[in-house]
Amino acid sequence: MRKDVHVCTLRCFTFFLSLFLSLSLFFFFQTRRKMPPLPRGTVMVSEACKGGKIIRLMQRHRYVVEGMDNDVCDFVCGRTCVLYVNGLNRLCDESYKAAVSQRISFAKARLVTVGRRIVLLLLVDSTDPRPDVLAWLNLHCSVELRCAVMLCWTEEECASYLEGLAVFSVGSVDYRVSNKKESAPMPVLIEAFTQTPQLMTRNDVVRAAHRYGSVAELLTASFEDLASLPGFGPKRAGRLHTVLHAGFHASRRLVSDLLAESNEPHGVDEMHSAPDRVLAREKMLHVLTQLRCREMEDESPTD
Repeated sequence: MRKDVHVCTLRCFTFFLSLFLSLSLFFFFQTRRKMPPLPRGTVMVSEACKGGKIIRLMQRHRYVVEGMDNDVCDFVCGRTCVLYVNGLNRLCDESYKAAVSQRISFAKARLVTVGRRIVLLLLVDSTDPRPDVLAWLNLHCSVELRCAVMLCWTEEECASYLEGLAVFSVGSVDYRVSNKKESAPMPVLIEAFTQTPQLMTRNDVVRAAHRYGSVAELLTASFEDLASLPGFGPKRAGRLHTVLHAGFHASRRLVSDLLAESNEPHGVDEMHSAPDRVLAREKMLHVLTQLRCREMEDESPTD
């Protein structure tokens, strides 16, 4: 009887010990399992573009795709709204051109006022695009409507471009969290003058802050004053003085400059070999001349 009790006790102990070891190993391997990768970004997509190859590629690359109610644009990546045209040859139809132009104008009226950028993304489905279509994109969409135009040759390139907008968007939460603004003047000065190209070192900024009473005095200092800073030297002082006193270049190129470069006579061989390109060029010059007339009207003084 006593022997049976010992055997039963030993069996129970062995059972609970094996159960304990099994549970311990189970929880150990559960905690050691790799967590699923986090999503890289979020892209809003309209109902018309759901289920396409671009969306499947982005989902395969761990991007969260969410639907949106309105159809003002096809994709929203951060602060950028993208209008998508599936095929460049579709723009050969004048009615489709008018629809795209109207859609860009409507999107700009609705979205630019709230700080969003408009991009027209086109999938090039031809090895030799028509010159008149490219001229319409450059002159009407880019110049007149001031809409950024992006051409991609494959749907993989389209997905990669949208992924880049979603990751590197200035309006994303990660960007706002990682770029905290400094309120103290010294860190702001150090960050400004030590960027690439580096004009000053951290020690130079500290010495200049102790020498001058304000940022205005530093910016208006003469070459001799900058060269007299301890450890600065005339070479670095001259480079800093040149940068601080350089004038701003005009960022907007006038249409008259383009007309001066484009008013070259056509060759006889060019007119016979590529008549479509010659007609597209003449159309481009005609539109540029109209834009030049608008510039002259804007520059003329009003009564």
